[in-house]
Amino acid sequence: MQKLPLITNWLMAWELIEKEFNLKVSLDQQNKTQLFYKILFETNQFMNLTRLSSEEDFLTFHLLDTIMLLSAISKLKLPENIKYLDLGSGGGIPGIILHILSQSINLKPETYLCDSRQKKANYLRKVAEELTLNSINISHERAEILKTKQNYKRQFDLITARAFAKPLECLNAVKPFLKPNGYFLAQSTTNLNEDSAYQEALSNFKLNLEEIIEFDLADKKRFILIIQKN
Repeated sequence: MQKLPLITNWLMAWELIEKEFNLKVSLDQQNKTQLFYKILFETNQFMNLTRLSSEEDFLTFHLLDTIMLLSAISKLKLPENIKYLDLGSGGGIPGIILHILSQSINLKPETYLCDSRQKKANYLRKVAEELTLNSINISHERAEILKTKQNYKRQFDLITARAFAKPLECLNAVKPFLKPNGYFLAQSTTNLNEDSAYQEALSNFKLNLEEIIEFDLADKKRFILIIQKN
């Protein structure tokens, strides 16, 4: 089980990412990630985007947490040009960070960020514009509406939904968006596979739990469940 420390500054973060994950993050990617942090925390002063309130928090519980997702994604059988959906994007985590750093694992995603609140969608558009991020689509419609649309229904190779809904609700919401053989990476502070109701839901939705990644993030337990649609 991987144990990751509290990260106190940007240099420490990039050095650990290269050493522990063997990820080469370009200077441009570093600059865009750091600018994203700046915009996130400036906006958070007047809009509720994140409970985390310091650079240490961002580096450890946002950046490293997303790097764990990237590490998991790098082991999946995905085409280079994937369609990626982040449901309930909120402050843009993990969606924005994954989009910025995806080239480090040889992916070129067409990214879709979805948040039902107009203000948060506008904030995400501002981030995409200021960071000159290409191939990003942002929607403020609810998932129940989006799943019926042609360019969303069964269209995605990869989905994340870090703070979208409770685990069972999340499975129900995610399934209509996944392509056959597409992946949903469920993030949790508990091992959802030990929950019999969650196991039953996976079976009912014809979703396969391929792997569970367990790790410690500054002594806080984390899990990533790699779930694939039949």
